[in-house]
Amino acid sequence: MAKPQARSKTPRRGGLPPTWRIWLGTGLLLVAAALVWGCAVAVVPWQNPLELVLILLPVAAVVLLYHAYSRERGRRESAERLKSEPGTYGVTASRQQLRGDMERAVKRGQFVSHYQPVVDLRDGRIVGVEALLRWRHPERGLIGPDEFVPIAEESGLIVPLGEFVLREACSQVSTWQRLYPGVSDFFVSVNISARQLQQELFVETVMNCLGSTGAKPTSLVLELTESMLFEPSSPLLGKLEALRRQGIRIAIDDYGTGYSSLSYLRNLPVDILKVAKPFVDDLAEDAARGDFARVIVTLGHSLGLEMVAEGIEKPIQASQLGLMGCTLGQGFLYCHPVGPAEIGELLERGGFIPERGDEGVKRGQVISLR
Repeated sequence: MAKPQARSKTPRRGGLPPTWRIWLGTGLLLVAAALVWGCAVAVVPWQNPLELVLILLPVAAVVLLYHAYSRERGRRESAERLKSEPGTYGVTASRQQLRGDMERAVKRGQFVSHYQPVVDLRDGRIVGVEALLRWRHPERGLIGPDEFVPIAEESGLIVPLGEFVLREACSQVSTWQRLYPGVSDFFVSVNISARQLQQELFVETVMNCLGSTGAKPTSLVLELTESMLFEPSSPLLGKLEALRRQGIRIAIDDYGTGYSSLSYLRNLPVDILKVAKPFVDDLAEDAARGDFARVIVTLGHSLGLEMVAEGIEKPIQASQLGLMGCTLGQGFLYCHPVGPAEIGELLERGGFIPERGDEGVKRGQVISLR
C-alpha cells in the first residue's frame, strides 16, 4: 500500500459528518464518520467517478435507513412513555408536537392569566398582584408555565404570549382601580422574557398596552431576572431607563439566584428586589440559614429599593421577614394564583386577616386554585 502523500479534513457543514480524504498514489481513500448517528466508515479505492458512486450509494443508503429507523424508534418510545406517564407532558412529548399544540392554543385563546396577590405583611392589605400565564388545555386542564415557557422561548412564541399577558394585566388593573376607588395605588407585576426585551419596539409595545387599556404607568411593574441584566453596558438597559422615565417600575425577580454583585446592582435601573423562594424557605428550616434573606433585605434597603418576598408558605416566614424590614410578600400562605373575579372579591373584602396563630384563620386566608 502506498504511503499517503497528503491529508486534509473537510469542514463540517449543515450537520453533515466530517470527511477525511487521503490521497494515495493510485487514487483516494474516503473516510466518513457519522458522529451524530453513531459511526459509519467507508474506505473507497477510487479509480473513476462511476466506480466511486457505485460504491458509496449502498453505504449512504444503509446509514440513512439506520438513522430513520433510530428516529422512528425514538418517537415510538416517547409516545409509549407519554401514555404511561401523562403527568410528564412537557418532558416526554415531542417538542415539535408541543410547539404545534401551543401555536393552535394561541389562535384558539386557550391561554389565560391568573393573578397572585402581593400583600402588606403588616396588615394583610393587598397592594398588588403578579400576573402568571396558564394554558387551559382542552384535555389536560390547567398547565403551569414550567411545562410550556421553555418551548415558547425557543420558538419565539413567548413574544406574542408575553404581549398577551401584558395587555391583559394592564386591562385588569385599570378595571380594578375603576371598580374599587380605594386601591388607586394598586399595581400589577408582569414577567418579561429576554426575547421580549430584545424586540426593537418593546418600549412602544408597553406604552401602547397602557394607552389602549387606560392603565396608569405607575400601576405597572415589569419583572426581569438577574441573568437578563448581567451586562451593565447592554443596550437593553436603555429601554428600561426609558420605561422608568414614564413611571413604570422595574423589579429583579428571584434575587440572589443569579450572579450580580453589589457594585453591579447599584448601576441597574431597578426599583424593586424580589427575595427568591429558596431563601424564604430557609426561614422555616433553620434560623442560621435565614441570614441569606436578611442580607438581601439589608442590601435592598441600603440601595433604597422596595423589597418583596416570594413563596411565603408559613406564618413564621412572614413574621421573620417583617422583623427584617421586608414589608411586602406573596405566597400560598395568603393565596394561590386565581382568576380576576377572585381578586375582585379579595379587594372588596379588604385583604387578608393577619396571622394570629389560630388554625382557623390560617385556613381562611388561603384561596384554593380554581
